[in-house]
This record gives sequence, C-alpha cells and structure tokens, in this order.
Amino acid sequence: EIDPFVEVRANQVLLGATKPKTDMTTATVEESFYIKTEKNPKCIKLTFYLKDEDHMSDDDLVAMVISIWRRRTTHSTKRFISKWKGKEIGNILISVDFQNLVVM
Repeated sequence: EIDPFVEVRANQVLLGATKPKTDMTTATVEESFYIKTEKNPKCIKLTFYLKDEDHMSDDDLVAMVISIWRRRTTHSTKRFISKWKGKEIGNILISVDFQNLVVM
C-alpha cells in the first residue's frame, strides 16, 4: 500500500497538491485548483503527478498524466484510464472550467 497524493501543474507552474491518503491503493479525491493568467489562454497543459508520500526520503513518482486543453467551450471533462497488463488499475476524471474575470 502507498500514501498517494496528486501534484497538479498548469503550463509547468505548480498549482498545488491533494492531501495524501494513508496506506491506500484506491482513493476518491475532489479538490479544486485555480489558474490565474494575464491573458486569455487558448491552450493549457495540465500535468498530474501521482506520488507516494515518503516521510524519510523524497516522494516516489507512481504515474503521470499530461493533458492539453484547448479552449472551445467554458467547461470540459476528460477521463483517463490506467491499465497494467490489459487490466484497468485506476482512472482519473478531470473537469476544467474556463472563466473570464474582468478587474477594473
């Protein structure tokens, strides 16, 4: 068993990480991360690093998902499925909401 958590990056900028789960092989996590940009992005590269938290050394990388999001609508959802030897071992569902905020 591992102590899994997910580190989230957008265009290589660290947005944050989920809270680690203790001694689990499966977990459900619902957390929000926000990206603030100077311009209206047409494309965002999201990278998700699934890691095993270690208290005595560096955290171990378990898996990585890279997803390119092109802005076509204000909301988009994608599901990624992890397989090992042809068998599904996990999945991640990602939802992105694009919002334009006008600051005066």
